[in-house]
Amino acid sequence: MVLTMRHLTLLASAVLFIAPALLGAQRSTLSVGVADAETGAPISGAEILLPDLKLLSRSDANGQARVPNIPFGTHRVRVRFLGYSASDVQLKFDRDTIGAVFRLGKTASTIAGVNVTAAQTPSQLKDFEMRRKQGIGRFLTEADLASVADRDFMSAIAREILWRLVAQWKTEQARRPAPRTSGPSAG
Repeated sequence: MVLTMRHLTLLASAVLFIAPALLGAQRSTLSVGVADAETGAPISGAEILLPDLKLLSRSDANGQARVPNIPFGTHRVRVRFLGYSASDVQLKFDRDTIGAVFRLGKTASTIAGVNVTAAQTPSQLKDFEMRRKQGIGRFLTEADLASVADRDFMSAIAREILWRLVAQWKTEQARRPAPRTSGPSAG
């Protein structure tokens, strides 16, 4: 009985160590070189995509890339880089490493325009805008100014500031606890 248990343990260990190697043999690695078709110069940053498997890699500074763990079979490989025509081929993966060199030809690419709209705060108002965004201080809006546009500017601003100061004072008074009054002395 001990001998049989030892044999089963050895057999299980062998299966655990050999099975992954056998299953791993059914995988391949794609080794790619990407170069300019005219000059032969390497193309850095080219996208190497196996769309059906959702695998992606980019070529390095030498135009080289590796895509590991590809199951055996025939798979679509797409290589592309902005300014070059894309290459789209079917490759058969039937051994541990498949090598391919892609020579991409230059082509004109049209990209959509970009519209950037922004309002730059004048340098002398940057501190003002920062305080306004943080809610520090009191600020008049365009609507406040428009409501008094028909009046003299200085008197309208003075009235608006005075009105806001009175409103703030009333708010602060309402928040203060009522003064304590002492009752009759027990003296």
